[in-house]
Amino acid sequence: MSTRAFYIKTTNETEYTILDEQGSRVEDIDVPTGTSVEVLEHELSTHDVSVDFCREGDQLDCRINIWNPRTPREGVNEMLGTQDNISHVKWHRPTADLKAQMHDPPRPRNFVQCGPPPFIGGGPPNARPPSWSDWNRHGGELLATEPQVVSWGPDRLDVFAMGFDRAMLHWWWNGTTWGGSENLGGRLSSLPVPVSWGPNRLDVFARGTDRALWRRWWDGSTWRDWQSLGGVITSEPTAVAWGPNRLDTFARGTDNALWHRWWNGASWGGWESLGGTITTAPNVVSWGPNRLDVFARGSDGALWHRAWDGSRWVPWQSLGGRITTRPTATCWGPERIDVFARGTDAGLWHRGGNGTQWDSWKGLGGRLSSEQSVIAREPNRLDVFARGGDGAIWHRGWDGTHWTDATSLAGMVTTEPTVASWGPEHLDVFVRGTDGKLWQRSWS
Repeated sequence: MSTRAFYIKTTNETEYTILDEQGSRVEDIDVPTGTSVEVLEHELSTHDVSVDFCREGDQLDCRINIWNPRTPREGVNEMLGTQDNISHVKWHRPTADLKAQMHDPPRPRNFVQCGPPPFIGGGPPNARPPSWSDWNRHGGELLATEPQVVSWGPDRLDVFAMGFDRAMLHWWWNGTTWGGSENLGGRLSSLPVPVSWGPNRLDVFARGTDRALWRRWWDGSTWRDWQSLGGVITSEPTAVAWGPNRLDTFARGTDNALWHRWWNGASWGGWESLGGTITTAPNVVSWGPNRLDVFARGSDGALWHRAWDGSRWVPWQSLGGRITTRPTATCWGPERIDVFARGTDAGLWHRGGNGTQWDSWKGLGGRLSSEQSVIAREPNRLDVFARGGDGAIWHRGWDGTHWTDATSLAGMVTTEPTVASWGPEHLDVFVRGTDGKLWQRSWS
């Protein structure tokens, strides 16, 4: 009987599971506590395997699904126990011929602000193909900045913007109804930037009127008071979480260099200069635990990149090009990054790579009148949005093999869009309309 072995390493426990040809569990062995999550597959049979996370209440389950492509059938689910503090996973998908006969299993979701969003729920596939809703106008106060959105769980959205009183405004979708706008105070001089490192947890960063970095956070039950993180910054901040209770935030300083401050789970580290001469706000992504990739436009108009490789900051690297907006990056898997910016021709430009080696620049056309917003809602899928020269929102997507044609989502908007996804067949785009209100269009 052939077998397939899996090695699951988590922050809580490590379990070694042997499965036989029929997908039945043969043996479990607990070994000492690990510090990250990996799935290492030993290719000992012909089964197709995926690993997914499913939320149930406050717990997260890791599940292995096993299929035999020669005999398509329901997946055999081997529950590997309740696990907390999952930070990263390597995973495998079923083959195309098998997927044609059964719906995709839920995809893995990690805590990092990168790629598919965290804590995707399970459930049946849509009974109809996804489609775009009409534009929906939200109530509440007028927006002084473009909105920013984050999703920390299935069917959950939190939207933030600065109001004309310089306070932070908040709207939220709880899976049933919309709440807000809620005035969370503060004296801001930039748009607020939200990030989530776990379920029911939010951290929001903004530049204050004193030009310092400020933070307010939701601890799961209440909003904590505004906290000054000091510094003197000349751009809006950017932030990312690459693991539970870990935050890294970046901004441009008065010397036009990149500056960095981080939360290690217990305390804030001091401001750290990462040098460079940047002419836009930075943008940061993380494709795995203890990995950071930061992008900005340099004084030469090119795209520049600096990375933390887990032990040190790699020197600045020029990625060339001539860009006219802040770059926007995303990643849909380990060692995969996609960066977008507007070029001197007002078109959308794209460069992809693994953080070390990069593909050539590719022009995606269009005439953009704003910065771009991008998201990876599942592996090897990208959705890019921007305001066009006609004032409407335009969209292009990468479907895994090619770029789809640009399509208009219509509307008359006054800001760049922001987009979130809490599942492979869900997109929510937010903008400020010509009336100054928050508007939303959804794809599901």
